[in-house]
Amino acid sequence: MAQVQHRYLGVYDRPLLRDWTFWWTVAWAALFEMSAIFPAEGVEQTAPTWVNALYYWLLGALIPGFITALLRRGVRALRSRRADSRAVSSTSGFASPGQSSWPGSTPVPTSSWPVESPGVEAPSPREPSRPVQRQAFQSSRTPASAVPPGTTSETPTQMSSFSGSGPRESEQLRRAREHSPFPVASLARAMQTDSDPLEQHRLLLDLGEALSACLGVVSTSWLAAEDPESSALSELADAFFARGVSQGHWHQITISAAKAMALGDSEVAIPGFIESLGKSDSKSAIGSLRMLLQERNLSAHGGRPTTRGEAAARLAEGLPLIENALRKTSFLESVPWLLVRDVKFESRRGTFRADLGRAMNDHPDFEAAQMTNVEPLEEGKFYYSTGSRMVEMSPLVVYKYCAKCHRPEMLFADRVDPRKGVSLKSVLRGHQWFDGELAVDMAALLRPPGGERAPEFA
Repeated sequence: MAQVQHRYLGVYDRPLLRDWTFWWTVAWAALFEMSAIFPAEGVEQTAPTWVNALYYWLLGALIPGFITALLRRGVRALRSRRADSRAVSSTSGFASPGQSSWPGSTPVPTSSWPVESPGVEAPSPREPSRPVQRQAFQSSRTPASAVPPGTTSETPTQMSSFSGSGPRESEQLRRAREHSPFPVASLARAMQTDSDPLEQHRLLLDLGEALSACLGVVSTSWLAAEDPESSALSELADAFFARGVSQGHWHQITISAAKAMALGDSEVAIPGFIESLGKSDSKSAIGSLRMLLQERNLSAHGGRPTTRGEAAARLAEGLPLIENALRKTSFLESVPWLLVRDVKFESRRGTFRADLGRAMNDHPDFEAAQMTNVEPLEEGKFYYSTGSRMVEMSPLVVYKYCAKCHRPEMLFADRVDPRKGVSLKSVLRGHQWFDGELAVDMAALLRPPGGERAPEFA
């Protein structure tokens, strides 16, 4: 227990009015004072009343009050010394640079646990290591001693310091910043610009969730346009109209869309979708995203890293997973997300000229673009282009003014509340609010639980 450094008279805590021993002292002093001013009948006082009052006040404040505060200070000092001795004795429980503190985990190379790097503080002896119940990632790394001379491991290079150099030097993250949909690109940028492993670990999990949501939105929009009677849409509706969608729901709808594309007409399939997402094994994009989901669940239930060293080690294991997922889903670069800003009809040609915002990099002000389309597009809505057609993504993704950010933001639909409407979440800030106007659009897009159409919203 930490000792209180700022005291009155060496025993009373600050602020004084919140210290119970101070009021204990005042109460006893007042009791003794009253007994001196109003003595019992038959008691003869040999000194003046004001002298007796002062004497009794000092006696009451000293014996029951001040001495009690002194005893509390001694008890605190004793407990603090015992805590210090336990902390010093527990320092032997820290994992060595070449070992992992997780039960059943594979040894981590010394270079990936840089507790002796210059400018980096080692864990304080007052912070005993907290046991983790299970391993966050199923590491496939090979210890340096097990690699034969002249050969190299197939696994990516691990981080060598707390500086977060791994994400900053990642070519896959850099490419994602320049060519991926805005939710993915913005979080990839945040990972590369931040240098704190603890924050980078959080951003890694957010990036995995954003990529899962982007794949799920593209898949859901395609199924709603090409296979509206799909059972996968009904299952997704169950989640939307109940507790809300999770990453697992997005993964499942993505797999269902890949199967539907493989069985349907190849002309309406999204280019590269089947080749990239047709499998769901551990080496696929969905497999990597599921492993990141396991890490997010572990962190959400009290298993998040608490030190820079632990965060750096877990980040080194998670970085190859997100890089693999980004690599396997690179087809999204050729499926641009477009925000329709303005549409004008060209009567001579019978076409529509649209002013667009191309949301395919990490800049929040989308790149201006124009296109001519034979079909009308609705202003203020998001579409993605497959090269041959435009597919609407609203109300799964919308662009609306956020009262908390005080600017328009890209928002994802999270769930549907029967009274409040559609719950929307900001991509960058995580702000959440409801929009009742989108509830009708969501009801038209998805089937509610039970197979019936969703009720009308006011």
